[in-house]
Amino acid sequence: MSGTQKSMLNTLAPLSVVRGIATPSISTGACLAVLVLGLSACASQESVQVSQDSASIVRLADSLRERGQLATAIAFYQKAAAQSDSAGDLIVLGQALAEAGAYERASDAFRRALVREPGHPDALLGYGTSLLAMGDIDKSIQFLEQLVNEGSGTDTKRYSALGAALDSAGRHDQAVAAYTAGLDIRPDDLDLKTNLALSYVFNDRHVEAINLMIEVTNTLEARPVHHRNHVLVLALAGQESQALATGIRMIGDRETQDVMAQAATLRQLSTGADRARALGVS
Repeated sequence: MSGTQKSMLNTLAPLSVVRGIATPSISTGACLAVLVLGLSACASQESVQVSQDSASIVRLADSLRERGQLATAIAFYQKAAAQSDSAGDLIVLGQALAEAGAYERASDAFRRALVREPGHPDALLGYGTSLLAMGDIDKSIQFLEQLVNEGSGTDTKRYSALGAALDSAGRHDQAVAAYTAGLDIRPDDLDLKTNLALSYVFNDRHVEAINLMIEVTNTLEARPVHHRNHVLVLALAGQESQALATGIRMIGDRETQDVMAQAATLRQLSTGADRARALGVS
């Protein structure tokens, strides 16, 4: 679920950036990759033996993904999922597909993972957020509520995801409750606080939204995504002069202009729910 509302998921930001896909050279590593898939490009290296079990293929795909070769990594994840009964192999496939913006295919991978292992928290999170990205808000809420109700531990992504879905449905008070529940678990979670501030501004609770973003960006741990969201909240709250001044100080003139243009587009939408949906997740 970009710089600005990865906030709604991680911080779920709206301006999603999908990493560029580099063309790999035919190195030893590439030859190993080809051998895993049983292809012939490096068949001359007969001495090289590579395990074709799904775990080895997933490790190779992870390595490719880390290097920015997302499309190639997805092909390997598909290979691993096809030859294994593990829900985990489908989950990593779904996560990579979602990263590439292929939400329909991602949701199918997560759905199949839930068939293999009903209630798996990562599959529920991936399925719910993919459905949200596809615009199936009610169904997204259904699965994310299941995740929150059944979940445990300190991972608060489930609360961010549910809050994003509830905001997209116009259920802002319930979204605030979801973010607040996450903050009860991790009171210093800056991403959750940013999501909460966005929810406030969607519901015209401007003073609360601005004060919360001041609190967030005054911490040493604040990252550029939080600074962007601070500027966005100010602009959505109608404080354009303050947004410009804060933006130039925090993120520079060029990026400030991008955020201001985004805010202007969002303000043309009639409801907080419309704005939340336009911001989106990734």
